[in-house]
Amino acid sequence: MTGFPEADKTIDTFGLLCPMPIIKCGEAIRKMKNGESLKIIATDPGAIADLKTWCKANRNTYIGDETVGRVISIWIRKGLIDGL
Repeated sequence: MTGFPEADKTIDTFGLLCPMPIIKCGEAIRKMKNGESLKIIATDPGAIADLKTWCKANRNTYIGDETVGRVISIWIRKGLIDGL
């Protein structure tokens, strides 16, 4: 993992399908402070597109993602960050 921030919180949605990664992400983000980062571990290939859309709709920042094998790691920051 290079270029991604140390996550303030990590949630594991391994094996869960839509809409569960989004629901779990929303639950976690609501408990976080603006500027904190969340790492989501997923296996649902649709999670990347779904969470990008969710971030735009909910005014959060999609930092990026990394896929190793079938494991997808996604980084989100609560709130909007200019330039991302």
